[in-house]
Amino acid sequence: MSSNNGRGDSGGLVGVQYEILPLLPVRNIVVYPFMILPLFVGRESSIEAVKQSLDVHNRLIVLAGQKDMFIESPAPEEIYNFGTLAMIMRERTLPDGRVKILIQGLSKVYISEFLRLTNSNFFQVKVKRVEGPAGESDAVAVDSLMRTARERLEKIISVGKVLSADILMVLEDIQDPGRLSDLIASNLNLKVDEGQELLETLAPIERLQFYCKIRCKTMRNHPYQRDNYWAKKNQYCVKKFGR
Repeated sequence: MSSNNGRGDSGGLVGVQYEILPLLPVRNIVVYPFMILPLFVGRESSIEAVKQSLDVHNRLIVLAGQKDMFIESPAPEEIYNFGTLAMIMRERTLPDGRVKILIQGLSKVYISEFLRLTNSNFFQVKVKRVEGPAGESDAVAVDSLMRTARERLEKIISVGKVLSADILMVLEDIQDPGRLSDLIASNLNLKVDEGQELLETLAPIERLQFYCKIRCKTMRNHPYQRDNYWAKKNQYCVKKFGR
């Protein structure tokens, strides 16, 4: 019942048993590992999935994006197969009947099957956790990309992007390229298709390259591009990552 629309499906699956967990489809957002954010849940099926997570699955739930945010009851083929395993840290029912939850992303997962229990409005999904390669062969290239990614984010903040400067202090302490790329992506207002592509890209070095490339496009369209500094950075981006 699932479609293979992910990148790196083979070779990235962790050697653990599949898990069956409730699914919470999300709209207009991509959730990454280590990301903490509030979600407002209003659909009856989604509220049931949250309740199932709290009552049966030790607060674990799978978050996966809808391909069309305007569909109220998405079918399996209308949901991305790559998502994020998350934990519900807090839950509160609001006066209007919606449920507010605070979630923390734990790891990437690949959905291999959609299941629906009798008399249930929500999907349960059979998932397996996915990881990137155990290590990158070119440590020098990885270090260079990590440095470039940090510099790119610093410049984005310096030209008025609404981000906390504290994020730079956090990034400086992160030495794992996969976690660095996920944290950067979670703090930027990426388009959903860009964010989903980053989520589905398992190799950390490829994620950093992809991030730097889309940031280069942003710089080329920025009014500060007229400045010589930005012009030089743009030339560097085109040479290193392409147009």
